[in-house]
Amino acid sequence: MRKACVIATVSALLSLAPGAHVFAQTTSATITGRIIDPQGAPAPAITVSVTGQGTGVSRTAVTDTNGLYVLSNLPPGVVDLGVAATGFAEISRKDLALEVGRTYSFDFRLTVGGLTETVDVRNVVGVDTSRSVVDAVISTSLIDALPLNGRNFLELALLVPGNAPAPTFDPTKMNSVTISSAGQLGRGGNIMIDGADNNDDVVGGPLQNITQEAVQEFQIATNRFSAETGRSAASAINVITKSGSNQLRASASLFLRDDSWQGTPATYDKSMENIPFDRQQIAGAVGGPLAKGKLFGFAAAEYRAQYRAAHCSSADFARALVAG
Repeated sequence: MRKACVIATVSALLSLAPGAHVFAQTTSATITGRIIDPQGAPAPAITVSVTGQGTGVSRTAVTDTNGLYVLSNLPPGVVDLGVAATGFAEISRKDLALEVGRTYSFDFRLTVGGLTETVDVRNVVGVDTSRSVVDAVISTSLIDALPLNGRNFLELALLVPGNAPAPTFDPTKMNSVTISSAGQLGRGGNIMIDGADNNDDVVGGPLQNITQEAVQEFQIATNRFSAETGRSAASAINVITKSGSNQLRASASLFLRDDSWQGTPATYDKSMENIPFDRQQIAGAVGGPLAKGKLFGFAAAEYRAQYRAAHCSSADFARALVAG
C-alpha cells in the first residue's frame, strides 16, 4: 500500500509598529526586572528597550514609581536589551535567547553618565521564579539537528523525561504520534500550535501534522501548569512555528528508508521474507523579508511517500475471512 502526504506551513509576521505584535501568553516570552539609581533608590521613568536581532523590530517599556518594568508578549528568538536614561550611562545586554513560555528577570543599577557599559551575555539560562510549572523547551538548534524517525514533531516530547509513546485510538491515524506523560493516557493531553487548538475532540491526540522544518520551538509541560496553558488531563504541548526575518534563509532535506538498509527485529521469524518497506521524505523551507523591517514571510512544505506491507500466514488469512 502506497501512501503519499504533503504537509505545508505558511506564515507571515507583520510588524509596522511596536504595538503590532499580538501573541497569546503561551506563545511568547516576557522580560521583567527592576532598575535602581546609584544610591539604590527606585528609578522611575527609565526607558527599557528590546530589539529582535532577526527582524530589527523594537519594543519599549518605561519603569514605574517602584523602578519596575515589564516587556511582555515577546516573540521567541535572540534579542538585545538596552537601558537608556538622561544623565546616566547606557547599559545593554546582547544575544539574549528568549524561549517560549519563559519569564526572564534582569535588574540594573544606573551609573553616572559619560561611560557606556556593555555586557555581552550569550545563551542565558536562568531560573524562572515566577512559575512552578514542570516543563522543558526543545530549542531550534536541537530540532534542526535531530533526525526524527518519521519526522513527526510530537516525537520531540520523547526527549523530555517522563514521556513515552501511547497507543493510537483512531485506526485512521496510524501515522500519528500520541504522547503519554507521567503514565497518563495520551488522549488526555493538550496540543497547541502558535496558540491555536490542535486537538481531536473525538478520539484525542493531534488533529493535524506540521512539518518538522517549520517548528522553531517545542515546549511540553508535564505537571503543575497554569490555566493559561489551556485544558489538559495529562501534558500540555506548545509549538511555535518559524517566521521570516530580515535575512533570506532556506533549507532542504531528504530522508530515505528501505528494507535493504535495515535489520529485522530480533523477534522476527527469519524463515519469512524480509518485511517490505520503503519511505521517501522531501522537505524544504524558505523565509525572508517582504518589506524589510516591516513584513516577513515564511513557508515550509514536506512530501512523504511510503510503501509498506504486513506479512500474515494462510491460517491468519482464513481466520480473517471467517471473522469478516
